[in-house]
Amino acid sequence: KAVESSTTDLNEDLNSYDCAAKKAFAAGRFLPAKELYSMIVDAHPGHTAALCKLGVVQLRLDDPAAASDAFRRAAELDTNNPYAHRMLGFALFKLGQYADSEASLQRAVELSPTDAKAHVLLGNLALQQNHSAAAESEYKAACAADPTLGDALYNLAFLCARDHRTEEAKNYYQQALDAGALPDLKLEQRLDSAKPEPKPEPKQKPLARQDSEAPKPPSKPDTTSPK
Repeated sequence: KAVESSTTDLNEDLNSYDCAAKKAFAAGRFLPAKELYSMIVDAHPGHTAALCKLGVVQLRLDDPAAASDAFRRAAELDTNNPYAHRMLGFALFKLGQYADSEASLQRAVELSPTDAKAHVLLGNLALQQNHSAAAESEYKAACAADPTLGDALYNLAFLCARDHRTEEAKNYYQQALDAGALPDLKLEQRLDSAKPEPKPEPKQKPLARQDSEAPKPPSKPDTTSPK
């Protein structure tokens, strides 16, 4: 009974810390939230949810190195947790560790193929390394997983505008706005000032010409043509 009572008291303490941390985070008080989540992790080192929440707070405090440590611990404790892998990939991306970031993000997608946000991050990573085709593919995968994800739609609009695919860019940009993305005046100006894409002229099948219609050489020299 003493053990059960201690366990109950510990769980109650963890719940109270978690509630307080959530309130602090919602109010933008990230340092107190960090301390509270750290207390949970210290009391319960295997608490992967608390580790992930601590990592998010570290990112808000602009400390991606500390965030990557928290997410890595969570991913090691729960190797099948796609969120932990995705957020580890994001923290590593912010640190410029692109190879490790890609490995973590790919693992997240393997575990959860419809994780639209992981696809967006993979697209951002590809774009950072000037792999435009791979970036576009990942953004489209994100849209397939979640058609309302504004970030993916906006990034597709940006890519199309950069490649002078104006009509596609306008379409994706409007979809992004409809999905709740914030307007981008620079992109709008770029799209408005872009020249309309030339429409291919329909090819006409040449008419068969009869021998009698073949041009005949002039009987007199053509004096109207320039020499």
